[in-house]
Amino acid sequence: MGGVLCLLLIQFLDKADLLADEVAVLFARGKLLAQGSPVSLKSKLGDSYGDLDSRCSAPSDDSVLSVIRRHALLAILDPNERDAYLLYSKDADTVGFVLEELEETKGKLGLASYDVKGTMLEGVFLKLLDSEEHKKSSPRTELEL
Repeated sequence: MGGVLCLLLIQFLDKADLLADEVAVLFARGKLLAQGSPVSLKSKLGDSYGDLDSRCSAPSDDSVLSVIRRHALLAILDPNERDAYLLYSKDADTVGFVLEELEETKGKLGLASYDVKGTMLEGVFLKLLDSEEHKKSSPRTELEL
């Protein structure tokens, strides 16, 4: 028996993440950059296990970041969001240790609440396009034999 194909062209990647069984990322002139399930693409190509959003009763970015960095060494303050941190770790244990320590020290840090979000398909898409643009703009050197 034949299957059914439903082609969905969508600009909202969060919807594709929820609705699609298979995602293909195309570049100019139909060049296929990546293909797979949203979960497999995020796992293989995503930068981090998650982003941590915090709600602070008092601004304490440096102290929260120093607690996070005890376990996730590459973590940074998200330049695009207030009170958000990029963990840059794919290790679930690392994220668990960060959350445990935040829970233990949240009163001292002034944390009212915190939440962890997983890698988003949009981040994978932007990373693929950025990589392709970089390839396109970098000068090519050819060896003469």
